[in-house]
Amino acid sequence: MKTSFGTILDRVRGLRRRVDDMLRVARSESGRLDLHTEPIDLVALVRTIGDEEAAAVTRKSVTLAIDTVGEAAMVKGDREWLRQVVAGLIENASKRAPSRSAITIGIRVAEDKARLTVRDEGIGISENDMPHVFERFHRGGADERREEGFGVGLALAR
Repeated sequence: MKTSFGTILDRVRGLRRRVDDMLRVARSESGRLDLHTEPIDLVALVRTIGDEEAAAVTRKSVTLAIDTVGEAAMVKGDREWLRQVVAGLIENASKRAPSRSAITIGIRVAEDKARLTVRDEGIGISENDMPHVFERFHRGGADERREEGFGVGLALAR
């Protein structure tokens, strides 16, 4: 019974994230996005998100690693927006990564900028899809992956 409720709760949280994602994309495209910027430790935020996404990643038999040069990477941004973007990137990577592979989140700081990368061992993005990956509702080629997701994650990241 506890497992069933856990599954239901996971799905409700996932649906809520999707609705929030779609609202944020719509607001950003209409110019009505209200960001609350503040100093954020990107490394700490990514570790927290990694902990939150660990169950979903582990179910796929995929490991999640965070590769950073320092213990902190301070950025200025909207915490919830960054959380949604990074969680979406991890979810996308875990869907595409083969079983028993790894997802690596890299964080590097150079001068006054931070760079976050997500790498998985999946097949990658086709050349035909590359120009469209940041379009709202674009979900990639005509393979079995097409039925997954809503196609707003990378539009949010943009």
